[in-house]
Amino acid sequence: MSLLREKDLEYYSRHGIRRYWIVVSPDEAFFEIKRNIELLRGRKPRTADFTTMYTCLIHDRIIKNTRIAVSEALEYDQKRCSGDSRRIPTNLPELQVIMDHVQHIVKNTYLLTKNGTIRRQKIGLPMGTNSAPELANLTLYVDESQYIDGLVQSPNAQDLELAKDHAFTQRLIDDLKTWDIEPPPKEIYGLEGTETTRSDGSVIFLVGNS
Repeated sequence: MSLLREKDLEYYSRHGIRRYWIVVSPDEAFFEIKRNIELLRGRKPRTADFTTMYTCLIHDRIIKNTRIAVSEALEYDQKRCSGDSRRIPTNLPELQVIMDHVQHIVKNTYLLTKNGTIRRQKIGLPMGTNSAPELANLTLYVDESQYIDGLVQSPNAQDLELAKDHAFTQRLIDDLKTWDIEPPPKEIYGLEGTETTRSDGSVIFLVGNS
């Protein structure tokens, strides 16, 4: 994900638009707010979270989006530099090998019930699996980046401004924060979401209020 973040920073420096909203810790989210405090002054935060995320991600969608995200990272690394300066090791398995492993992880999760029955998980990812946060983030990254790309490519000038308004949107797993604007429509994720902005203008984000 670090390559996708690096690509996004370059894109933002040129266009003022961000396609990468992922933060991996509360500290990162709060530091971003402090770092941009002057730009955010006077703007109002809005927050939302997904009612359910891990257990509702469709397996084929996880695999498809992960392939898109990994391909994007590989292409970016290849274009940005060559030889010894590349970030991705030269002995990294080919994309198809990586995706074979991803598909095996996604489609081969088994649960043992109390009565001794073994069941295979057909929808979603188990929250306790080490790879679940990364796979979920990559899946939603593709939805979010394609949403922004659609706004940028739209002939409607207001859509371009909306894309720019998302420059400070952040998502930590299933918690989403925007400024002044509504969170993206739930249709882009295919997940149910609930806005957590309160009537008095305060918000619930991560573990606290702001």
